[in-house]
Amino acid sequence: MDRQLGPYELWSIQNAYAQYKTALLAELGTFNTYFVTQKGAFDMYSLLGFGETLFPAELGTKVPEALADAREAAKALAYEVPTACGFHTFRVTESVLRKYYVHVTGKRPPRVRNIGVYLNSLKQTKKGDEKIVTALKQMTDLHRNPLIHPEAILTNEEAIATLGIARSAITAMLAALPVPPPTTTTAVATATATAQTP
Repeated sequence: MDRQLGPYELWSIQNAYAQYKTALLAELGTFNTYFVTQKGAFDMYSLLGFGETLFPAELGTKVPEALADAREAAKALAYEVPTACGFHTFRVTESVLRKYYVHVTGKRPPRVRNIGVYLNSLKQTKKGDEKIVTALKQMTDLHRNPLIHPEAILTNEEAIATLGIARSAITAMLAALPVPPPTTTTAVATATATAQTP
């Protein structure tokens, strides 16, 4: 590191770098490559490899069926497909809401998987925390209803806003859900979620 380089040695390094850069850029032009930049305050490594970290840690143990959509929502945000991010975020929310609905009503969830249907049923039966119901109603009105129209396309900022309000509602619902008794299935889901957490 202390050695001084002469002009010829510096020229040789600069020339090799220029040739390498030219070759690299030519090859990158023929590959399916993506330049993924940071989205908001979200770490790219986490978005691409550990998307479930966008949501509370309890998601994997209390609603393991939502993990796949949580990971897809994070990847969609990373690759700048915000409408897909919103879609998967709502699927995570609906999965948690199904469990929450069963817990607070003691009944099977409605056949139609729709946040509005669940909310109407909770209001009619006067079940569920009013704050959770209000947050879900706001989420539906502001984000989901516009999203279901084919011409609606979310921006990255709207996708991040959807993630924020979804995480808030999901956190409240997960807090109300009991910890499931340990079984082979929950042990596998927990081990998988733990192994994939950085």
